Amino acid sequence: MYCPKCRTEYRRGFTKCADCGASLVDGQSPDSAPPSVPKFERLVTVGAYTVPYEADIAQGLLESEEIPSFLMDYYTIYVDWFYSNALGGVKLQVPKEYTEKAKEILSDSLNIQHPPEFCTEGSCPRCGHGETEYLLLGKRWIFLTWVLTGYPLMCPYARLRCSKCGHRWRKND
Repeated sequence: MYCPKCRTEYRRGFTKCADCGASLVDGQSPDSAPPSVPKFERLVTVGAYTVPYEADIAQGLLESEEIPSFLMDYYTIYVDWFYSNALGGVKLQVPKEYTEKAKEILSDSLNIQHPPEFCTEGSCPRCGHGETEYLLLGKRWIFLTWVLTGYPLMCPYARLRCSKCGHRWRKND
């Protein structure tokens, strides 16, 4: 039973609305009827991210364009990131009517700029060639000590390598 004027619902046995005094009508208020399609079926996944902070960045981009968005499995992966592959990552979802605009914004904004393969930081001290590349060394040893002891015992170190003769040196040398 409900009041047709103020839409307040009542239990059986009442005949008049306590707020406005109108006679009550049998049934449910039209405002309280559940939607025909549950909300979760109206959401579309527009992105999946391995780590939560990537999803935060993408969600911020969408919110800046006033597109409502939701993150699925965010807290599960935030607490234990090993579940990321099993769950398919943190999923960024938007309402169906915003799908195309959200995909366009994400594709335009999240272009990752990779560093060039060769840099011109300086020339090789051995042969004088100008094309050099960065090397991050020691990663295997760090991983090995992490697996064996549970803690990485080394730090990676950077070197430059000449693309012509292969000579390696520190940047400050």
